[in-house]
Amino acid sequence: DAPLPALPSTTVARGTGPLGCQTVNVGGDSAISRVTVTGQYIADIIVTAQKLTSLPSGVIPMDTPVYQYIDVVPARYRVISAALIDFNVPLFSIADSNTSMNNVHLCMLKNRTWVCLPTYRSGSKNGKALYRAESPEFSLFAITMQNETCLAPITDITSVSPVSEKSMGYEAWESNISAIPESPVKIA
Repeated sequence: DAPLPALPSTTVARGTGPLGCQTVNVGGDSAISRVTVTGQYIADIIVTAQKLTSLPSGVIPMDTPVYQYIDVVPARYRVISAALIDFNVPLFSIADSNTSMNNVHLCMLKNRTWVCLPTYRSGSKNGKALYRAESPEFSLFAITMQNETCLAPITDITSVSPVSEKSMGYEAWESNISAIPESPVKIA
């Protein structure tokens, strides 16, 4: 795992008020559990994060698989200059998406464009992978899971190798087997 980023120390900027750092638990029903906020007059900050069942009008969905879209709303602060956002994703969701724990990212909507934020894996606990992402502000976020099944385009599939569910050990599954290339695909 990569080392987690450090937050700036508490200082006083001339004429702008005290710059502080505050860690708070996040209310709401999303995968975001805690934030560490750097800013001015943030001692009493409250942060709520709600997962969205649909995107607001005019917001274009991401073109990669999304675990959750999340609207993050802070209250009782004056200026936010940076935030570390702690979130988690169930390990079974990562496995179901055919991805690895290193391909989970937090993206932020900024000026109607999705921007991927620096995201670090911070461990796992109770069946969940834990992450921390650096953000310059709070906004609409998306937790993405980049699929690893298509590392390179496969343009020539010449045969189909039938595989029964019994040979795979999945006697209860119905057969929905896709084409498998005759020779392995080499990626340079």
